Amino acid sequence: MGNNQNNHKEHKPIIYSEKYKIIILGNRKVGKSSIINKYLEGKEFKKPYDSKTIFGFPLEGRNIRVEVCECLIYDDNSFITNRVHIESKRTDIFIFVYDISDKSTFVLIKKTIPLYKYRFEEKDALIIIVGNKIDLSRREVQRNLGENLAKEYIAFFIETSTITGKGINQLFELCMNNIAERAK
Repeated sequence: MGNNQNNHKEHKPIIYSEKYKIIILGNRKVGKSSIINKYLEGKEFKKPYDSKTIFGFPLEGRNIRVEVCECLIYDDNSFITNRVHIESKRTDIFIFVYDISDKSTFVLIKKTIPLYKYRFEEKDALIIIVGNKIDLSRREVQRNLGENLAKEYIAFFIETSTITGKGINQLFELCMNNIAERAK
């Protein structure tokens, strides 16, 4: 029998020089978890529980920690999430997701953005509005409605599909570029 000591590598804890937070908000079944999972396919990450994902990325010799929290929004604009994540730490990026095949999810986002901005007073937080499920043939929310909403709130707008992957990397590149700018 051989010595198994060589088969075990010691994992040193990663020391992060900066920490950033992204909150993804939307109604049930708009694809919040699917967007995160599609982006992280094949990447190492830690998902300690359902509403929070943590991953790191190198930036100019530093390790950057990104915490992504999912937040469910109900039709009455109440928020279901782990409140500690939202209230105890500054949020750098808000991503509001709606399903392009369900207009009620768009209407909910439209009502929620001003409430969220007021409630958390994150004046310099990046806002991204995401129309998800563009792979579906039935569309209730036209692209121009999402673009106009983004203009109204000085936000970015992206359409995505977690089935085809379209727009997913673009969404997270926008987030990582914004974080890189903040980290300078």
